Amino acid sequence: PVILKGECKSENNTLTIAWSAGRSGPTPEAFSLEIDDGRGSGFKRCYRGPDSACCVQSLRFDAVYQARVRAHGPTGDSAYSDFVRLRTAARASFQFCPDASHRDLVFTNRGCTATASVLDDRVALCSAGLSRGQHYWEFSVDRYDDKGDPAFGVARIDCRKDEKLGRDHKAWCMYIDFKRSWFLHSGEHFERTDGGIARGATVGVRLDCDRGTLSYYLNGAPHGPVAFTNLTGTLYPAVSLSRSTQVTLNAGLEGSQLRPFGVFDSSTMQPSSPGKSRQSRLDLLYLAAEETTAHGLSRTVGNRHPVVRVLWGLAFLCMLGVFLKQFVDSCNRLYSKPVSTSIEPNTVDFQFPDVHICSVPIVSASYASLMSPADLNFTVELMKQIENRLKAANLPVLYLGGQLFTGSLPYNFLSRNFGTRKEQSVIGALVMPVNTNLQLDVDIIDLRHHKYLNCFTMRLRDPSLHSLLNNVLGYLDLNLYADASFNQSEILRYFNNIMDALIGSGFRIFFTPRGYYPDDYSPSVTVSPGFQHRISLSMLYTELTPDKGQCVRDSPDVVYLDQFTGQPVTYHYDLSSCYAQFMNEMFKNEFGCFLPGYSPILYEHRDLRLCSNLAYIDSNATGQSRSGKLNFLYGFTNGTFTEQLVGSMHKMMERCRQRQSCQEAKYVSSLSSIRFPLSQAVNNELINTFRTLNGHRIANNYSIPGRMWMQRLFESGVNSTASSATSLEYVQAVEENIVRVQIHAGELTSTLYRQQISYLPSDLLAGVGGLMGLYMGCSVLTLMELLELLAVLIYGRRLVAEPSAVTDQSQQQSQQQLSGQSGSKSDRKIELVTF
Repeated sequence: PVILKGECKSENNTLTIAWSAGRSGPTPEAFSLEIDDGRGSGFKRCYRGPDSACCVQSLRFDAVYQARVRAHGPTGDSAYSDFVRLRTAARASFQFCPDASHRDLVFTNRGCTATASVLDDRVALCSAGLSRGQHYWEFSVDRYDDKGDPAFGVARIDCRKDEKLGRDHKAWCMYIDFKRSWFLHSGEHFERTDGGIARGATVGVRLDCDRGTLSYYLNGAPHGPVAFTNLTGTLYPAVSLSRSTQVTLNAGLEGSQLRPFGVFDSSTMQPSSPGKSRQSRLDLLYLAAEETTAHGLSRTVGNRHPVVRVLWGLAFLCMLGVFLKQFVDSCNRLYSKPVSTSIEPNTVDFQFPDVHICSVPIVSASYASLMSPADLNFTVELMKQIENRLKAANLPVLYLGGQLFTGSLPYNFLSRNFGTRKEQSVIGALVMPVNTNLQLDVDIIDLRHHKYLNCFTMRLRDPSLHSLLNNVLGYLDLNLYADASFNQSEILRYFNNIMDALIGSGFRIFFTPRGYYPDDYSPSVTVSPGFQHRISLSMLYTELTPDKGQCVRDSPDVVYLDQFTGQPVTYHYDLSSCYAQFMNEMFKNEFGCFLPGYSPILYEHRDLRLCSNLAYIDSNATGQSRSGKLNFLYGFTNGTFTEQLVGSMHKMMERCRQRQSCQEAKYVSSLSSIRFPLSQAVNNELINTFRTLNGHRIANNYSIPGRMWMQRLFESGVNSTASSATSLEYVQAVEENIVRVQIHAGELTSTLYRQQISYLPSDLLAGVGGLMGLYMGCSVLTLMELLELLAVLIYGRRLVAEPSAVTDQSQQQSQQQLSGQSGSKSDRKIELVTF
């Protein structure tokens, strides 16, 4: 091969060698380029390939290199060509490179002068990449208005061009204003040094690639300590300008005559000379105030008048105080968990409730006539004792006699001999319009109630019938017998003054969701005989938020005592269950006994005695001494018990205020009534109904004495030969005992009341963000600035990322981009390599 010396050239620390294959012999398959650096190590191959030109970069400055070429073909290797000797430049010579700089910068003076055309910082790179030797260049400040802070330093070819030099980890710089300067790398500011620039000032940059250090000079004198150490790889002189600042580059200067810096300890990254220590934390705070995004804080520093800075500081503190006050209020609001209630009509499908029917009052007028002589004598004797005790104690017999009577008799004795029964109370129960009868002990089941003794629940087992009642087309048609006027019992005639207060004369009908216990807190209506009642039901469904802590989610079922059998009965939990638990504990702890009629008895308190049981009352108590257990009864008449109970009710409501179910259905009833018509058609209907159903009940061994008496009275009252007295007795019996009720759904869909937390953490975040922006102009990024400042104050420059060397491939691509040596004048393809 023959080296083409006319096409070989040297530029800065880069050599370009070109050759040809020669005139004879076969065409070579490849060429090898070898270079000798003149240090006695001999020739070293730096390229092998098919190209006939090669650009070798990253050589030493002011050095002589020899190059030779040999060819490789199918017949073997050729001899070496004659060598060519080339010298690299004594010092690096370069100018600004527009292609590698931001387009907002304007370059003039053959690429040696750069001018900022926008307010923001923009980066300009020079055309030479430096990796070996010592280099020094200067920037003269041609235009500066004391507002910007130009930055001078070095950078990788792929550093950010749209922000201040040194913001990323690929640039190292010193930025300076009219008063002071800082070093900057990876966004960390350090080493504040007094002394700034003005128009005509000169900033010198010294890069020692062999030692990996970067230092600065201001107007020919060292400025600050050695700025950076451990720099490696190819670095390009760089500058960032803003606000119409203009600088001129003067490259390739001799830096050996410059005043030296103090001895530098690279292990601690601090100069050892006194007065050149790391900037104090106060300076870091000063710098943070200048660069923060918080409005007004940057005006407390700088070259403003001290009074102006103080006023801005006071204004900022006032706004900070207002923000903190509202921030605390917002946190308190979040902690209180305020709620909002939404009303959503026609959202939930209507569900027909359980219907619980109880006699009001509790005693049947007919079953007492069936008592055995022993039971009758026991009852009569007990009632005599009650009357005598109350009279001896000067207590009202009529007011307290009924309570002592029901409290002294065993519950199953009272239920069996005096309580109403479903087989007698229910004359007929139909689901209309399909005319389907409800079955006793299947759809109509017994309910032992704490207040009304014997009740019964209508709960349809057939899903199709229940679905029909969920619709406004279906309804429940009931004929009920009150058992209020049967007067053939000796005990009723003997103690009529006491029993009158207990004999039933109507019904109380409760409505609850399926599986819930009916008590005084459940929705209910009271119906009386002699009328036809129509009850229209609507449902209100409530959803409370458990996050507020004001409701109970997934609460276990409550277990009550069936006083007739002594067995536990399970019901779903609701707010009244909490009331029952409180009442049970109150009676146990404060009275030592249980007062019947005030609350169902929990199964766990089944052994607690009754307060109104005559067996526990002192028989020697008199009205004057008022001693013994009768003192409890005195509390009913003088108001003591009432006051104590009212105080306990307040405690109960406070305890159960946040113990209701999170999801709960309540029923609202609308009652309309008309007098029961006594036409001949209705009379015949009643007679046929009584005959048919009474015969069925008797065939199934049900005891229905009151209804049998009513049937005989009907048959005699409607007879044409009946006396007027008999007819009058018949009419009076109907008015006192027969109740007709129709219960139906008043809506297809129900209203949902949904409660939700109205102030969430996201609302707090949005509110705090709005307050920060309103009062201080801050954002989340401002908080990140604060975290960064705290980290820098604690850890210092240990947070600075170590500079990383670029790969050989990226260096080659960068050098090729800047030098523009992608080919020679003869379009020869040139391979770019690093020596």
